Amino acid sequence: MKKYYFFAVKLIITVLIFILLSKNIDWVSVGNVLINISIGAISLSIFIITFQNLLATFRWLVILKAVETIAENKHSFPFWEAVRYFMAGLFLNQVLPSTVGGDGLRVWFMHQRGTDVHHAMVSIVLERVLTLFGCLLLIFLTQPFYYLVPAENIMIWVFYLVFFGLAVGVAVVTIVGERICMISQWSFLMKITKLFTLLKQYFIVPSKLVAPIVLSIGGFILMTIVVYIYALALGINESIWIFFVLCPPVFLLSALPISISGWGVREGAMIVALGYLGVSPEKSLAISIALGITIIIGALPGSMFLLRGAKKAKPNVAIYDKRGNC
Repeated sequence: MKKYYFFAVKLIITVLIFILLSKNIDWVSVGNVLINISIGAISLSIFIITFQNLLATFRWLVILKAVETIAENKHSFPFWEAVRYFMAGLFLNQVLPSTVGGDGLRVWFMHQRGTDVHHAMVSIVLERVLTLFGCLLLIFLTQPFYYLVPAENIMIWVFYLVFFGLAVGVAVVTIVGERICMISQWSFLMKITKLFTLLKQYFIVPSKLVAPIVLSIGGFILMTIVVYIYALALGINESIWIFFVLCPPVFLLSALPISISGWGVREGAMIVALGYLGVSPEKSLAISIALGITIIIGALPGSMFLLRGAKKAKPNVAIYDKRGNC
């Protein structure tokens, strides 16, 4: 029943945000703005989002292979098979109120393919964490360009808050995980601490962090370019560097699991961000909605992969190695 409560809370928050936005929004104008976006801008944006999905798949595969290497497990599967799993999960993440469904589907697909469940779960957790790191790092790297923003951007404080929380979380996983592993006797705790152990082993090897974080930054750069394309299509002729300053905090806020697939949060943050440029709320909202719809369209191929399912393989005999044992 708890999952239904979480869904209800997310739905209420999403609806409330749109109700609050509606007080200062002319929805007829928003519709007219959306209609005025050219087919060329839409097509180019869909292509970029599709490429970003392939980039995200490669990032996940890099993380999974690193986890398997740490665990001394040579099991792997080809890139295009990983695309099928990733896109199917991405599609579920867009149509379900929570990302757990899509992530769980990926774990199930990989398990059917012979990947150890713990390795699959760790790869997805790491992908989430390192994607967030990539967004935070991009915000940090664009700080020298904040002088381009006409007004002080208060969203930068979100960067410091989340960065501190993420650093504390990683430290807890790295330091406490192994100690819990040594004292735990319950089978449930033993399974959880196996995940902690793998996470720790991954984070203490900095070289394995570089590629996923760089790929994450690349993904957010592509999303920023999509926002810039839609802005140009609506006659907003500002420097692209300003968008690299304003958009990553929007993406960071929309990643918070407090609304349905980021809807509502992304729109409110986009209105605030582009408001610094003097963009009307209607145009800002239209850009955010166009971005959301583009992301959904980019995930639609996952519906076909979902129907096909995963190729079954013999279970992997080597479930855990010496390094992964508690």
